[in-house]
Amino acid sequence: MWAPCSYTLYHKDMKYTTHRYIHKLLAGTLLEEERLELINWFDNLSAEESQAFFEELGQYMDRLDDEQVARLEDVLQHLREQSISTVAASKSRSLPFWKAAAIITLLLVGSVVLLNYLKKREALSSESAKTLVWKTITNPARTRAKLRLPDSSWVWLNAGSKLVYPEQFDDSVRLVKLIGEAFFEIQEDNQRPFYVESSRLVTQVLGTAFNMKVFEHEPLVVTVQSGKVKVTGEKEERVLAPNQQVEYLEGMGLSAVKAVDASVSASWRNGVLNLNNKTLWQATREMERWYGVTIRIDKEKLKNCVIAGEHTNTGLYNVLNSLAFVLKLRYTTNGNEIVITDGKCP
Repeated sequence: MWAPCSYTLYHKDMKYTTHRYIHKLLAGTLLEEERLELINWFDNLSAEESQAFFEELGQYMDRLDDEQVARLEDVLQHLREQSISTVAASKSRSLPFWKAAAIITLLLVGSVVLLNYLKKREALSSESAKTLVWKTITNPARTRAKLRLPDSSWVWLNAGSKLVYPEQFDDSVRLVKLIGEAFFEIQEDNQRPFYVESSRLVTQVLGTAFNMKVFEHEPLVVTVQSGKVKVTGEKEERVLAPNQQVEYLEGMGLSAVKAVDASVSASWRNGVLNLNNKTLWQATREMERWYGVTIRIDKEKLKNCVIAGEHTNTGLYNVLNSLAFVLKLRYTTNGNEIVITDGKCP
């Protein structure tokens, strides 16, 4: 199931810890003690701060998937129950009654916002189901493809990657969904912004060429060749110009924008396996997709060896033997499985 990026809710007085807890809430990894701490934090907000919270909630609601909305509803329910208890006990506590009442009111407002959102989401989903027919292109290992989108934009899809897109874009937005790696050449259309949605980020463009790489357990990388791209993460966003790149690391967010040679990131389109400045673990991941094999590294210390090299239309064992020469690797093979048993970082 495709899910939009997780988004955190933020206002100027929120502590980093609370910010992180909400992120974990949306990701479904919030611990029970953290949930209680989050509820306690909310219970101690002023009415003005609570209002700000729900204003931000409304702004981000359209970007949450169904599971994330359900988690927010669960926390709202606990907050509401706690606040009702707070009102009952407010005469025997220092907490002002008006504050407890305000919290309950805001929680009820929050639930109304959530309910309205769910109704809107259901309506949009129904309408989308009627008007949009989605297509899925999946490239197995060793397979690369070039395809044309309904707006005449072009996409090069790398091996081990999947692209989901509608047969026809609607009148207001052009949305595609990516797992893996693709290079996009997007037709400019100021009335219909183009979005690439992944599990962790949303990338917005008007008319540009860029490479996007989003494989599981690997850094997500966006590199712009021409035009401009806006990349939105959980906490921040970055705007990229030509020959600029940004990475997203799980738990660390978006990196600073850095200058690169954008043509290198997209050289795979021309049959170039680029292993420059990659760790051996990263290189073997690329080789698995490139050649349709499984590669295991037995010694943990070898995984972080940094290597270099470009291989154009080169066979698997030529690449492997080149790495073996530099790193003094020893490996065994069994069908499509390769096991690196020993070696030494330079």
